[in-house]
Amino acid sequence: MNMEEVKETIKKENLSNYSLFNQDNPKENELGIAKDNNSWKVYARNERATEEGVHFFDNENDALDSFVKRLRANKTLDDLKR
Repeated sequence: MNMEEVKETIKKENLSNYSLFNQDNPKENELGIAKDNNSWKVYARNERATEEGVHFFDNENDALDSFVKRLRANKTLDDLKR
């Protein structure tokens, strides 16, 4: 998956609470993806906006795939809470 496909999927599936390569303004309970030196990381932020559940990847495509899967899982959980 590439960045354009990720953006299209997010819009099409109405996914929310995420940060795409932007760590300047961390928010609580969001899922993020960021470049970290020579790797990519996908992480969740807790209620204190602290990173947890961090996974590192050697390439951007694998990181983006994981990011979208986790966004979809979060949406499923949010839908079940309603």
